[in-house]
Amino acid sequence: MHIIFPEKKDDTIAIMIIPNTKEPYLRYAMNREKQPDYSKYDEKYVK
Repeated sequence: MHIIFPEKKDDTIAIMIIPNTKEPYLRYAMNREKQPDYSKYDEKYVK
């Protein structure tokens, strides 16, 4: 599992992905300021 901070200047958003599959997929999403919308994070940062 990899922890990634996808926004270079924003450390409030982090995603955790499983990379060793045919297609990496979002396992967890974290946002310090609000409840993350997992489907939007998956579309924006993983696919």
